[in-house]
Amino acid sequence: MFQVQTNSLEVGRQIPLGEELWYASIFDEMDEVVWSIDANTNEIVYLNRAAEKLYGREIQAFYSNPELRLEVIIPEARNRVRDYVARVGKEKNQLETVYQIIKPSGEIRIVKDKTWAIADEEGKAQRIISLVKDITENVKYQEEHLRFQKLTANLPGIIYQYILHLDGRQEISYISPSCQEIYEIAPEAIQENINLIWDIVHPEDINNLQETIAISAETLQFWQCQWRIITQSGKLKWLSGVAQPEKQANGEIIWDGIFIDVSDRKKIEKERNELIVSMAKGEARYRSVLSAMSDGIIVQDTEGLILECNTSAERILGLTGEQIMGMKTLSAGGIAIAEDGSPLSEAEQPLTVTRKTGKPITNAVMGIAKPDRPITWILVNTQILLSPGSKKFSGIVASIKDITELHQAQKALKISTERLQLALEAANDGLWDGNLVTGELYLSDRWKQILGYNQSEIVNSMDSWQQLLHPEDKQVVLNLLEDHLAGNSPDFQAEYRMQTKSGDWKWILARGKVVESDFTGKPVRIIGTQRDISDRKAAEFALRHSQHQLEEAQRISRIGNWEYDLTTEQVTWSEELFRIFGLDPQQGAPSYSELIEKYHPEDRSIFQAKVEKAITEGKPYQLDLRFYRSDGELRYIVGWGEPVLNAEGTVVRLFGAGMDITERKQGELAIARSEARYRDLAQREALLNRLSCLIRNSLDLDTILETTVREIYNHLQVDICAFGWYRYELVEPVWEIFKEAKHPATNSVLGTYPVELYRETSVKLLQLETYQLDDINTARDLALRELLTSLGATAFISLPIATTSGCLGSLHCLRCGENQPWQTKDLELLQAVATQLAIAINQAFLYNQSREATRQAEAKTQQLEQTLIELQRTQAQLVQTEKMSSLGQMVAGVAHEINNPVSFIYGNISHAIEYTADLLKIIELYQDTYPQPTPEIEAEIAATDLDFLVADLPKVLDSMKVGAVRIKEIVQSLRTFSRLDEAEMKAVDLHENIDSTIVILQNRLKAKSDRPEIIVKKNYGNLPKVECCAGQLNQVFMNLIGNAIDALEERSRDRTTDEIKAKPSTISISTLVLPSNRVQIRIADNGNGMNPETIARIFDPFYTTKPIGKGTGLGLSISHSIIVEKHGGSLRCVSELGVGTEFAIEIPIHPLS
Repeated sequence: MFQVQTNSLEVGRQIPLGEELWYASIFDEMDEVVWSIDANTNEIVYLNRAAEKLYGREIQAFYSNPELRLEVIIPEARNRVRDYVARVGKEKNQLETVYQIIKPSGEIRIVKDKTWAIADEEGKAQRIISLVKDITENVKYQEEHLRFQKLTANLPGIIYQYILHLDGRQEISYISPSCQEIYEIAPEAIQENINLIWDIVHPEDINNLQETIAISAETLQFWQCQWRIITQSGKLKWLSGVAQPEKQANGEIIWDGIFIDVSDRKKIEKERNELIVSMAKGEARYRSVLSAMSDGIIVQDTEGLILECNTSAERILGLTGEQIMGMKTLSAGGIAIAEDGSPLSEAEQPLTVTRKTGKPITNAVMGIAKPDRPITWILVNTQILLSPGSKKFSGIVASIKDITELHQAQKALKISTERLQLALEAANDGLWDGNLVTGELYLSDRWKQILGYNQSEIVNSMDSWQQLLHPEDKQVVLNLLEDHLAGNSPDFQAEYRMQTKSGDWKWILARGKVVESDFTGKPVRIIGTQRDISDRKAAEFALRHSQHQLEEAQRISRIGNWEYDLTTEQVTWSEELFRIFGLDPQQGAPSYSELIEKYHPEDRSIFQAKVEKAITEGKPYQLDLRFYRSDGELRYIVGWGEPVLNAEGTVVRLFGAGMDITERKQGELAIARSEARYRDLAQREALLNRLSCLIRNSLDLDTILETTVREIYNHLQVDICAFGWYRYELVEPVWEIFKEAKHPATNSVLGTYPVELYRETSVKLLQLETYQLDDINTARDLALRELLTSLGATAFISLPIATTSGCLGSLHCLRCGENQPWQTKDLELLQAVATQLAIAINQAFLYNQSREATRQAEAKTQQLEQTLIELQRTQAQLVQTEKMSSLGQMVAGVAHEINNPVSFIYGNISHAIEYTADLLKIIELYQDTYPQPTPEIEAEIAATDLDFLVADLPKVLDSMKVGAVRIKEIVQSLRTFSRLDEAEMKAVDLHENIDSTIVILQNRLKAKSDRPEIIVKKNYGNLPKVECCAGQLNQVFMNLIGNAIDALEERSRDRTTDEIKAKPSTISISTLVLPSNRVQIRIADNGNGMNPETIARIFDPFYTTKPIGKGTGLGLSISHSIIVEKHGGSLRCVSELGVGTEFAIEIPIHPLS
């Protein structure tokens, strides 16, 4: 019979049979196993059908053997479950437990058991009811979830799930915590607002990123993309993302994927891409890149034969390139070994796997053992190669990296672990190992010996350990341990006292770490070491006592000491040093950079230089410095620094001291100020004498005025000193300020100032009185006050300078910044200078009047000389122009007369070639048809040497055609050059004009008996047609190229034939379009060059360096006139002796109207 449960333990009632069957039908449909056990006999009253599925046994087997209920439980848990059921009957409470069962197939399942008791009216338990649920999948899910969390926490990237809704909305439903490090945004913020990660995508990458997602959404193909982001801190990062889209039943698309920060890899990829691009440019560069790579590169064809390798691959495999070529595996000539040391067959090797599956292999580890050398361990990465056009499999490329040293290091690590125990024993450390579930604590013999106990005198338990802790230390130690067990610290470390067998207390240093946790992540085991540090603690106490005595001595002597560890950058100060700087010792010593900020700005660089020299050269230093205390007071300190070197001679620490010398420095400054006052009086007298001499000795007015304002500016330390004239001759009189000396940060006062606007100042100066303002706010002229305020002035003074010529000058001084009124000594000095300045101005006026008369006479003489030169040049240009015009007409006529017969020859020679070929073919047919000619024909064939004629006649006609083409080119060049008489502007192809000039000069360029050919190198740019006078430009080109030929011929006369061949004579002609809508033509030669004196005169009329009869001296002068005056361009010459000469022509593409 069933009982109805109404609470944890309730009085039961009898259930009628019909109702019992009704309950049974419900229980049989449940997934949980329902047990009903008689509490008195332990017999099974009821078991539903779910038991067959869970336990893998028929229900009848349990009814026949009630003990089977415990036998299906794994042996380790049976007693615990038996005690658990007994507790339910005794305590009459509902309890839960989890344990494992084993099915007949050997499968282990995890179940959750919820059990309660049903009692009769007297409260005695009658039935034990259990609900048993299979939670294996839940536990596995939790474990998988835990592993997933650990995985996501350790992965160098971000795990995420991205959803694209039907209405276009985007959502990040999950993103791992590592996004905080990469994106610098919390995961919750991204899940709430996805635009946070879109907003930081690099503007150049946003479109591509969105397009790849759209394509993946449309095709449901694997998504992969790389893009840049700019984080909130301004860092530029490269991210790589991959994801697999999956379309849901409701039409939404979900991507599960990962983002990885590939910034470092991108840098490497950039270098590799540059190498790959270089490889594609040529076989030689390809091989040099392969040779430069530290990783071995192997290229294998579709049949598995190695076709290519680099020198690194030869080095790693220990084979030559010839030996590697044709191999099918990397282990040819040796034995392949897997990472675990077992043999590795050919089918299991990375190259074979990739060739058969088409899948790349990443970071595969294998060894190659050869009889003549140790095992070589390599890291292999493979990738298939596809044909560019068909995308078909065309081979495999593999990179191999020698990791032998890394493999050996891992092996050595294992050996080191085994030696750890020996090391602990050698270090006299005790070992402890705690079971956090059972409370057992293993204590090594050494652990007990430290406290004076034998092995059997201390029970191995947590309680025994806690009982030996000092009462003052116990809670602190337990808190540290609990903090580590909770996962808040990476390890457990504590210093505390423990009681020895003799009753004394010893200082102990304990270190430990959790090494094992259960499936829920709860720690179950912790191990660690224990060391006796009593001697160290006693030494520390003695050190603190000595330090206290040192601090007292420092306080009395007002000297503080410091220490700077270069490795940790930790700074340590004594208490006296804190007192000197007015800082709180509780806040710790300032860092090196913070300390620099406390020094006076003018002393910081000196201090840094001394410290840097001490670190780099190991030299001690001493210097006086100014510093600001925390309350802002400026004080003085003398500091000493001494470097400490390690065994290698490298500075690892600095230590030193500092003494407060403020009172001493203040006394020294007072003495210095007194000396400065007397020195200032002497300097003022010296200034006045020096200024008087300078003014009186100079007759140049500008020099006088510039010297005056500069000297006053420097000596009086004003911010502006200026001089101006009173311009009364204007309609509205003004003060014109045209000389000044000023501070760089102050605005200029040069310019004109209306007299009417600055009336108060003007009245004073016109009455020859000094105008003085100690405070500009007292100025009655509003305009003057606004002007002085805009300049930042606080004091202003103006003095009149009267001259015998009737001109009135004015001297003005301004001071800015703090209010500095004019002192009597300042006014006396300015008045003395004004007197001397008036005398000097009068002298300068007289001197200038005499110089002006002389200048006018010289100017008239120069004007006549210049007119004569211009007349001669114009006459020469007219003669030259007429000659060139006649030459152009003659050349045009000759070209026209030659062109007609040449055109006739050139037009008919092609037909002659065709007719000749036909005739020769007919002769050949006759010979084939009539192989036996008549004696007369045979004699004629022999006389004319028919075979030679047949072979040579086509060559003769071809050479005639070549000659006709050459004559045609020369005629065309003559016609182009004959534009010399064209004076109007036309759009012309300058390259055509240059080429025609070269053709005309070809006879001078070709080889002569005394020299080889002059080489012409043309480097033409893409020039548009230029509006110009073509004939005049042809004249310029003829002059410049002809001069270059003359220079090269002169150079060749001084060299042997071998010297000329080693460095041939060359003329380089280059053209390009300039950004200023102009074109540039450069004509350069590698002749002897010219000296600076010659360059300065080359454009002068009638100037020539050529022998008499070879030049008129007008060519470059006329060329300069054509380019500069006619075309609005420029003609420049650059030359160097022994190097050559270059002329640069620049003219506008479209001349200005």
